Amino acid sequence: MSIHQTTHSNQDTERVYTLVLNTEGKALVCHTDISQVGSEWSMLVASLPDDHDPIQAAKQSLYDLGYESQQWVYLGSYVSIEKQAVHFLFARNAYRVYTSPFYGKNFRWVCLHELRYALLDGRITKVGDATTVALAMYLMEPHKRRDTAVSPTHPFSANFSIRSDT
Repeated sequence: MSIHQTTHSNQDTERVYTLVLNTEGKALVCHTDISQVGSEWSMLVASLPDDHDPIQAAKQSLYDLGYESQQWVYLGSYVSIEKQAVHFLFARNAYRVYTSPFYGKNFRWVCLHELRYALLDGRITKVGDATTVALAMYLMEPHKRRDTAVSPTHPFSANFSIRSDT
């Protein structure tokens, strides 16, 4: 069982969704074959134990796959229909640190244009995964102003800064 499958099974805990890009600019997806439908793509998802930091939980899940990143962007936290907090992150320039037994048949790297098409053609089926991709892709798009990307007063934004393209 992959890390992603284990984390989705427990609906009573907070979840952390992360779009991970490697040093080549490709996105990490969990690819699951579904009979008669085709395939389903998911982002990296971590369960958040009580009183833990979402960024640390995401870093641990990425490390469990054999990768690390030094560039993390907080995309926001929202409340799900189940009344659970859901956190969204974006990790850039992930690099391999060791060969993980979890990385392999379910996880693969895809180009951003392929990820964009997957968002629109139904391969990304879960709201949390779609939200993660949409928020991260919005952040990557060139805009005149990005001063709402991160709130400097948010508890998880201590290591992040606001970008403004003026």
